[in-house]
Amino acid sequence: MQLENDIKELDEEYENLDQNEQELDMWVEQLGHMLADVATEDKYSYVTFDDIKSVAATPVQKDDNPENPFFIVKAPKGTVLEVPDVDAEQTEVEYPYRMNLTSENEEILFYLVTNEKIGR
Repeated sequence: MQLENDIKELDEEYENLDQNEQELDMWVEQLGHMLADVATEDKYSYVTFDDIKSVAATPVQKDDNPENPFFIVKAPKGTVLEVPDVDAEQTEVEYPYRMNLTSENEEILFYLVTNEKIGR
């Protein structure tokens, strides 16, 4: 008789757990659809300055300073990025690093991000 009661309790617990799992699956699916909708609507797709700074504050190399300025590029699909070699003879060039971005169709937006306050 005790074994039958134990089996009955386990069956009930299994049913409750199964029901909870189905409910959680429904919520996960619903939230996934909501996130997909938000990601495809431009009016809801944005990042804040604090979001960008928190990513930039993570040093990539040991000597990276989180206070160093960095840039963000917003470019359309198909944009070509070229980083040409700088001649070894041009060691005293003002800008030793170069980057070329080209797009056939749309504009490329370039943002410089710093912690400096701009006076107005």
